[in-house]
Amino acid sequence: MGRLTRFAAIGLFGVVVNGWGYGGGGGADSTCPKPQFADFQPPQGSEVSPGAPFSFKAWSVLPETLRVTVQGQEVPIQVAPKGGKLFRITGKLPAELKGSYVRINISGYGPGRCHGVGGWLLKIGG
Repeated sequence: MGRLTRFAAIGLFGVVVNGWGYGGGGGADSTCPKPQFADFQPPQGSEVSPGAPFSFKAWSVLPETLRVTVQGQEVPIQVAPKGGKLFRITGKLPAELKGSYVRINISGYGPGRCHGVGGWLLKIGG
């Protein structure tokens, strides 16, 4: 094998081994699933009254870590198990918020302590 061919073979081997070090399959998501949030009610973009109720589903979450905020205010929530790892979360928008668009922000941690976030926008009449 010539010098150039050996050099190219060693270089190629280094690239392949280096690629294996970065992992080609899986990644952080397979070892640490993030909490998931869905089925937002009222739906995204709806116009609601001040103090209106809201709800959503969450799974792969430690329910005691769930936090919901609206315009920086933490909102009290109720968490109801719905079987397996599924939960139904309910709460009410702050009554003092009127005539503006708001985002309901959701934060929580999964069983592997992976952080997940979600949320949706609503228009509050008034």
